[in-house]
Amino acid sequence: MPLIEIQPLNSTQADPEAHATSRVLKKFLLDCYTRLKGHRVNSNRQMKKECPINALATQRPGRFKAVDSFRRRWGLRGLSISSGLIYWGLCNFIGMEVLKAHDSIDPGKDLAGRIELACSHLRGFDFVHVHTKAPDSAAHTKNPYLKRAVIESLDRGLGSVLNTLLDDPELLLVITSDHSTPSSGPLIHSGEPVPITVVGTGVRRDGIERFDEINCAGGALGFVTGADFMPMVLNFLDRTKLRGLMDTPEDQPYWPGLRKPFSLE
Repeated sequence: MPLIEIQPLNSTQADPEAHATSRVLKKFLLDCYTRLKGHRVNSNRQMKKECPINALATQRPGRFKAVDSFRRRWGLRGLSISSGLIYWGLCNFIGMEVLKAHDSIDPGKDLAGRIELACSHLRGFDFVHVHTKAPDSAAHTKNPYLKRAVIESLDRGLGSVLNTLLDDPELLLVITSDHSTPSSGPLIHSGEPVPITVVGTGVRRDGIERFDEINCAGGALGFVTGADFMPMVLNFLDRTKLRGLMDTPEDQPYWPGLRKPFSLE
């Protein structure tokens, strides 16, 4: 499909600045096209009868604004172990520490190594995000056999370190993914719920014994939305706050807050 024309949002049609921004952005993108069209990389591609790389696509525009740090919002010291630039950038933006990982041809081995690295940093952090891009990349190919191979590799990698995770009574383990990807059709992100499992001391155990979309749908956690995720984690960590309790001037969702002690003087 062709790229879309640069247009102001309907809500800003009466704003001259929005129209000016649209004109400037289109002028910039046209300049990108002109420069890329004549680039030597594209000359070589055209000699090989390959499509030129001659456009820059922009998406998800927004305005910069200050946000609360991860620790201020959730009361947890956060660390991310991931291999993607977007995760490094987002986690830096919200004040989480980042350990940059790199992908190999063995996603299961990569995952096991990241989990071992996470375990070595548990004393310094309350929340560790361990991420692998491999199933997402495989799913975007629309090849179900490749998807299966990656999932099996990750399963082996997780299995090799699972006992270490389960032997720590203070560890809360959450496994999930961010979206479904159909193996046919044009969508690369779709709205079907993804499986999630939570294992830890005091977490209710249900009768589900398989980790997949259909079985997990019948589990005791019910339907967990993205906005539910962190409050659920705080609850299982015994860090969630009784609604209405104010131990700081700000109504944060966690307990104990960064509170000031009462003074007798």
